[in-house]
Amino acid sequence: MAYESLSLDDYKEKFYDTTAAHVLIDVRTDEEYAEYHIPGAVHLSLDELSEHMPQIESLAGDDNKPVVLACRTGVRSAMAAEIIRYHGLTGLTLYNLEKGSQGWKKRGWPTE
Repeated sequence: MAYESLSLDDYKEKFYDTTAAHVLIDVRTDEEYAEYHIPGAVHLSLDELSEHMPQIESLAGDDNKPVVLACRTGVRSAMAAEIIRYHGLTGLTLYNLEKGSQGWKKRGWPTE
């Protein structure tokens, strides 16, 4: 499988509320990201993701930080995981954030 699913609660508990090293990548459009996003998210839109493989590797670093992919509802971020695998980044631990930033916002959790 290209990725593991990660619920909002699990993301918040395992990564957001702790100091656990990870990378959160928001793959929504520029407009969607500008409207709001989960704090700490790096923006790499799905449309241009293939061009950013070196940046994704660099963000994960030598210690191979887990990469959490987010979009509005979890559909595009699952596609992003497939694209990352297609480009040969098989050593990364990838998570798809279920219900995405929309679910995060609906819970009243902080956004930027």
